[in-house]
Amino acid sequence: MPPSDPPPPAAIIVAATQDPAAIELRPSSKLGPVSADLRKIDQQVAESIQASVSENTLRAYVTQYRQYEAWCEAAGLSAMPADPAVVARYAQALATAGRKISTVKLAVAAIAFRHRHAGHIWDERNVVLASTLRGLRRKLGVRPEKKAPVLAGTLRNNMSNEDDRERTLTELRDKALLLFGWAGAYRRSEIVSFDIEDLTWEDDGIIALLRWSKVDQEGAGTEKGIPYASNPATCPVLALRAWIDAAGIEDGPLFRRIRRGGRVTEERLAAASVATIVKKFLADRGVDPSKYAGHSLRSGFATSAAENGATLEEIMRQTGHKTEAVAMGYIRHANLLKKNPGSGLL
Repeated sequence: MPPSDPPPPAAIIVAATQDPAAIELRPSSKLGPVSADLRKIDQQVAESIQASVSENTLRAYVTQYRQYEAWCEAAGLSAMPADPAVVARYAQALATAGRKISTVKLAVAAIAFRHRHAGHIWDERNVVLASTLRGLRRKLGVRPEKKAPVLAGTLRNNMSNEDDRERTLTELRDKALLLFGWAGAYRRSEIVSFDIEDLTWEDDGIIALLRWSKVDQEGAGTEKGIPYASNPATCPVLALRAWIDAAGIEDGPLFRRIRRGGRVTEERLAAASVATIVKKFLADRGVDPSKYAGHSLRSGFATSAAENGATLEEIMRQTGHKTEAVAMGYIRHANLLKKNPGSGLL
């Protein structure tokens, strides 16, 4: 480069230190020093790798991998790096023990994740492993066990005649959670992730900002509208306002744990609590709770909207589904009887 040319904006000056692992790089721009402390950077790389999957997925991977390690130790086999035949034997052992194909697939995904990020080669096309998994899918079947949806009629029939003035704080919270989660078609982890600052109150309802989701791991954020309902008894907006006012929440988590004596804490509800609240709501009203789960709110909205004539595009806009195939499942379910080609023929 000719001497007359100005130095590039990102020119780096290396400042020698006695510790090669702590060399400090100073860019000539105004961005500040760039650390080259390799020990610290390695730790940060590990944290970034963990952040590449959701907390729930990472937790599941850790659990599955520990079980795999324990199995290998008991069998006298090497857990890492593992021969694909060893992983195939473990997958077969899980199936023989009665695990579902979804659990088998999760276990293999956890083993693959740990191997790849430990720098080991993972051959997912290995004929022994691939053939074993394909055979297990055929033997066990891949149809997931679906829980029943909480339909609009279920909420309407079981809330319309109840007086909110007689509800406890826990009951006010649970009602708000059920209606808000249902109207937003949210996943259970999404419902409990909201802070009160994520809600914008408008004349026609609420604009809710979901900062993170299963399909938005990078935090781009998604806004959904939660309108006022025609029936005040089942209105998610009014239910939320009643809960917030009664609990005295001014900032922080929207749905919180309540201690004995009705003391509202600052602790955010766990995602698992959504299923517990759904089941309790139904059980208290004489409905078998074993058929329902936290996902029943989301699937209930989609199914009810389809039964009410909503289009696929409208349903996907509220549920946030990225592919039509999954959303179409709700419409097909809703139309099995209501728009059956055999209706009225006999």
